[in-house]
Amino acid sequence: MNSLRALAIVVLLIMLSAIAWASTRQALWSMPPEVTGNPWFLATLADAYCGFIIFYAWVAYRETSWIGRGAWLIALLMLGNVASAIYLLVALSRLPANATAGDIMLRPQSS
Repeated sequence: MNSLRALAIVVLLIMLSAIAWASTRQALWSMPPEVTGNPWFLATLADAYCGFIIFYAWVAYRETSWIGRGAWLIALLMLGNVASAIYLLVALSRLPANATAGDIMLRPQSS
């Protein structure tokens, strides 16, 4: 579990650093047309959002309330891998101390 926690923290720090760095150089909404119209930019964007939706399938399975599912869907679509890393950290923090690696994949048991 510690390795998953470390991975989520590293991803979160890398993403926050990249976003902070990019934000100090150019506003997101001022990307030049040669970037936004580039086929590889569009393919990469489609790949990222398809990945968010696949990750969301796991989130929707694990979350028991529609409000939680909806909130995480919005977070994933707006924040991408920042939200993914946060979700993994939250899910890990809710596991009991004796949990196995497989337990993270399963829907939490109701108490």
